[in-house]
Amino acid sequence: MNALVDVSGLFGGRIGQATGSFHSLIKASDNTVDRNLLKVEIDVSQSDYAQAWVHSEDELQRLLERAEKVCIHNRIRLPRIIVGGIYWPPSVRVQERVNELMRAFESGEIADPRPFSFQELEGSSIHTAFEPIWEGYRRDWV
Repeated sequence: MNALVDVSGLFGGRIGQATGSFHSLIKASDNTVDRNLLKVEIDVSQSDYAQAWVHSEDELQRLLERAEKVCIHNRIRLPRIIVGGIYWPPSVRVQERVNELMRAFESGEIADPRPFSFQELEGSSIHTAFEPIWEGYRRDWV
């Protein structure tokens, strides 16, 4: 089996006025930094949240190259891929919604909902990628 896969990412950032403190733990034996603690608080009522899809490391690097004094990066690897407008394998919630939509289509109540809208089914929260997986997706494979 061969597949052509687009590896993409969703970049999210908050720009605002930050207040906080920075502490370092220094080893007394050799005077080197053992670890750092950074506490930053951002007044979210005074900042904008930006989201952008990136499709290459170069695009990501351009977004990360910023002039702010405090800049924290973290990559979160998602346990799913996007196929046909949903995360795959599908979550219980999304599969139930797809089933509802398809039943309504088959009974003539609505127009064909395909292709499914990622925004309508999954939304914009990254939390949906971590929802419980629908066990039924494995039935045809076993």
